[in-house]
Amino acid sequence: MHLVTSSIFLPSFVAYLAPSSQEVFLRSYFFVSLAWWIARGRPILNITQFFLSTSPSPSPAPTSKPPKPHESAIPSSGAPNPWLPLIANSIVHPNDHHAKLQRALAHYGMVYGKREAGRGDFKGTELEGAERLDGTLFVRVAGLTDEKLGRVREGEESKSWDRTGFYQSEEKMERRSF
Repeated sequence: MHLVTSSIFLPSFVAYLAPSSQEVFLRSYFFVSLAWWIARGRPILNITQFFLSTSPSPSPAPTSKPPKPHESAIPSSGAPNPWLPLIANSIVHPNDHHAKLQRALAHYGMVYGKREAGRGDFKGTELEGAERLDGTLFVRVAGLTDEKLGRVREGEESKSWDRTGFYQSEEKMERRSF
C-alpha cells in the first residue's frame, strides 16, 4: 500500500532531477520495492488467476440496494463508472490509508486504464501471464481493497490490513529459485 501511494509522487520528483540522478532515484525506488517483495515471502505473481478471479467492475456489497435514480435523471448509456462506489466508500472509510490507496489506484486507472491486454508493453519479459495485463488492473485492485477493508458505506464492518505475508512452505520455496 505504501509503495503504491508513494509512487504517485515519483513524476513530480523526477521532473527536477538531472537524468543521471533520475536513474539513481528510480533504481533505488525499484530496489526498495523489490526488497519488500522479497521480505514479504516472494509471492508468486499469478496474473492469469488474478484476472480470472477479479472483476473489472467491482460492485457494492451484495446486501446493499442499488441507488434509484431520480425520475428527472438522464438515463445512463452503457455501464456506470466502476470507480464511483469505490471512491464513495473510501471517503467515509475510517482508515485514512484506504482513501490514499484508492486515490493512487484511481489516478493510475485514469492514466493507464485504456490499455488493452497483449499490447506489447510486457513483451520480452519472463513474467508469466503478462499478456493478460490491461488497464483494468487498477480498478480490480481497488475492488479487492474495498472487499478486504470493508465497504463501510454499504454497512459492512471496517476491517484491518492483512499483515500475514505470503510465506510458503520450504518445499515450494526450493522449487522457486532464481
